[in-house]
Amino acid sequence: MDIQNLILNYTEYNSWANNTIAGFLKSEMKQEDFTKPMGNSFSSIADTILHIWGAQEIWQKRLEGLENPPFPTMEEKNKITVLEVFEKSSQNFESFVRKGGEEMLSKEFEYKNMAGHVFFNKGWEMVHHCMNHSTFHRGQIITMSRQLGYDNLPGTDQIKFFRI
Repeated sequence: MDIQNLILNYTEYNSWANNTIAGFLKSEMKQEDFTKPMGNSFSSIADTILHIWGAQEIWQKRLEGLENPPFPTMEEKNKITVLEVFEKSSQNFESFVRKGGEEMLSKEFEYKNMAGHVFFNKGWEMVHHCMNHSTFHRGQIITMSRQLGYDNLPGTDQIKFFRI
């Protein structure tokens, strides 16, 4: 498998996994649990979802060539609204990578991180990082959900995605 197909597959997996998590949160989790402070990397499940969303948005903007895009924020913490924005962002990122193709993935990008330091990375490295970042934080969401007493949690391992 070539790098383009591998990275596209990773974005498809990311959309599926984010949609799976969002589906669980929409149907099973109470609003008050969604926004309950948990003392994690980000205060709540809502804040963790918004962080994944923000990271997807900023990495896409960097790949679009926008210089120094601000990290997006959303004050809204309504569960349904947040999860719909999250799902849409994942689908948009997947579509963007599909449209960008080999040219975008093999191109070297110059960008600044949030601290203002300049970096150079290939498009595929940036996409791969963003998808891996989402996986890390989905794991935190599962852990926080367990801590809140939820036990019918969805599996989002990549092998499960490969099996469908």
